[in-house]
Amino acid sequence: SSDNGSFKIYSDYKMKITLDGVALHHPSGAALNNQCGKSLYLVLAPGSENTLSDGDHYIMSGNEDMKGAFFSEGQIIFSGSGILNVINAGSTAGHGIKANDGVKIMGGVLNVEVTVAAAKGINSEYDVIVRGGRTTVITSGNPRVKSDDSSSCAAVKCDGSFIMTAGILNLKSTGEGGKGINSDKDISIVSGELNVVPL
Repeated sequence: SSDNGSFKIYSDYKMKITLDGVALHHPSGAALNNQCGKSLYLVLAPGSENTLSDGDHYIMSGNEDMKGAFFSEGQIIFSGSGILNVINAGSTAGHGIKANDGVKIMGGVLNVEVTVAAAKGINSEYDVIVRGGRTTVITSGNPRVKSDDSSSCAAVKCDGSFIMTAGILNLKSTGEGGKGINSDKDISIVSGELNVVPL
């Protein structure tokens, strides 16, 4: 545990990490920062509760991306039966969980809360796949408007497809233009339980 620390990964290989009672707060960046482009298998140990949170500003390191309290260049695959809380309380990064190569939820209890303009709870530059677990995402904040673009809150944002075949997904996104799921490609819900709280 640390209120001023982070876990940063460099690797040429995919990896498995088990969280078992971790509490990390990084005041100026991602609490868990995977700079490896390979898959990260994140296991939540049975009976454990884990928390990752960031601060209200980021100090960047060279050309490295770092866009959320939990950031990964590679795909994140969640499993296990423990709990993971991810909290972004106003950082300019604007994301709770950000993965450049996809997010897959196979198990565990994920609680994600983001409060900032144009907040994104789970953000993937590829697909988001839900095949198990219980995930709750709450985002709040006003839209972010630039001269040629605007962005609003979304509990789940993916540049690829959103696919749900099992599990429980509870979503709430407040603020003007807030969305439960924002997908650039297909949305496929085969089974499972999806709850989007109306505003």
